Amino acid sequence: MGLSAGPQQALGAVFYSRVVAGFRGAAAGPARTVVQVQELMVE
Repeated sequence: MGLSAGPQQALGAVFYSRVVAGFRGAAAGPARTVVQVQELMVE
């Protein structure tokens, strides 16, 4: 159990971090474009 739990937890952590990074990237993309549009409108 101990030997198999380690790699599974490591894979789970990598997968989770990738999912979180993906969500952050998806959220950051539109946010950046909105900020850029607002900056253009201000100018």
